[in-house]
Amino acid sequence: GKGIDSRSARTALFDVINGRYHAGKPTIFTTQYGSEKLVPRLMACGMDEEDATSTVRRVVKEDCEVVHTRRERRG
Repeated sequence: GKGIDSRSARTALFDVINGRYHAGKPTIFTTQYGSEKLVPRLMACGMDEEDATSTVRRVVKEDCEVVHTRRERRG
């Protein structure tokens, strides 16, 4: 979903990302935010700065391939 509204949800998010990062497993992430806005966004959802920074570092690592797409608006 859009929000991370509990401590257990934030912990689960970090644990999944951290576990896959340390296991060297590929992971696909989708977001409407650029990497520079992810830490403040996670902090706005209640994650502390250290955990938010660690999470984003594991998502946007050196061998990460970022693919930008454009979605056409309907209607």
